[in-house]
Amino acid sequence: MADTRDIVNLVQARVKRILDLAELAVPADKFERFRTLVFNEFGHEGFRKDLAALLDHGGQSSMEGNGKGRNDSGRKGGAP
Repeated sequence: MADTRDIVNLVQARVKRILDLAELAVPADKFERFRTLVFNEFGHEGFRKDLAALLDHGGQSSMEGNGKGRNDSGRKGGAP
């Protein structure tokens, strides 16, 4: 089974590729800011933090499995 490091390594490889491509397309005076934003999104305060939270909750996001909401269509008899 994959662990956090395996997932992060896969993402980081894609981030590197995205940055290589962006360096070709983004003006030099804007690239460093773009690079910083990408690292923020995929680093310890972005993706890694979200991944750790997701894995710490047994794979359930904060929107899943909270017991709220309806299971039927709202009609009498429950079935459509």
